[in-house]
Amino acid sequence: MSNFKGNISITRGSNNMINIRIRDNDSRTEFVDVEMTLEDFASAVTGLAAVDVVGDVRGLDRVGKVKVLESRQTTYPGAIYDDRAKQESYIVENCQEEGWEVIPALRSQGSKKTDAFGNTLLNYSVVKYVEQELPIDDHWEK
Repeated sequence: MSNFKGNISITRGSNNMINIRIRDNDSRTEFVDVEMTLEDFASAVTGLAAVDVVGDVRGLDRVGKVKVLESRQTTYPGAIYDDRAKQESYIVENCQEEGWEVIPALRSQGSKKTDAFGNTLLNYSVVKYVEQELPIDDHWEK
């Protein structure tokens, strides 16, 4: 069993459904998203055990790990004004690195530029999740 530090958000939508989300701080992964009626939520917080919910679980392989995000740049063979989807596809197809997940999104102002030679440069990110180094706790060594 793993421990994690995270946060929980409980919100009510305009449809009067309660959404409960749990997020791991280190990986910044929201890994539980539950939706329930207002009545079921009220029953749960007032002591009724095992209230049925519907939800999604995702990213469990990331929980307890540290998110490492790095920037990358590549020279694109086309023009700076080419279709963004085409440029993002180029990144996915040509810039994959072992152990990293490519984030090809080119949505910020600085994500595309030309250098002094007229080459199109694309700025993108890569991410990976790594086991964190936990400090040694002396009381376990007794």
